[in-house]
Amino acid sequence: MKKTVITAIITAVTTIILAACEKTGYIGAEQESVVARLTAYNWVVQSVTYPDMKPEVYDNGNQIYSFETSGKGYCRYVNPDPDKDDTVTYFQWAFTNDTFSVVYFSDGYSMTYWLIDKLTDKELHVTCANQDPVIYPNIYKTKYVFKAISKNQ
Repeated sequence: MKKTVITAIITAVTTIILAACEKTGYIGAEQESVVARLTAYNWVVQSVTYPDMKPEVYDNGNQIYSFETSGKGYCRYVNPDPDKDDTVTYFQWAFTNDTFSVVYFSDGYSMTYWLIDKLTDKELHVTCANQDPVIYPNIYKTKYVFKAISKNQ
């Protein structure tokens, strides 16, 4: 009887410890879905809306963002002048919260936060700011709409 009680207590304590440790360092299916969608495509700027202005629509597809699962990425400006080189800015990126709704990225000189408003296999809508727009909701923000394209393009 005594041995059974001690075994039950040890089993209960071990289960609690393992359950507490299980979530550390791991992401759930919802977060995996966000990472998979964000990194599966290149994202072409379709429109930019500055505060108190109408959206500026871009149909030339010359600004492209790409995110890798390694936490690295780049923004490529495709120069419409064939005699001039494209401009590529490389950055590191990471999520700032448990819901993976805010992306932080920095190129070493500047930093940007994107609040993901919509993310599908076809579109990405973000609110862009110089500080986390969730923590600082009253800061200057710009809205971006992106179209997904294959990474092979």
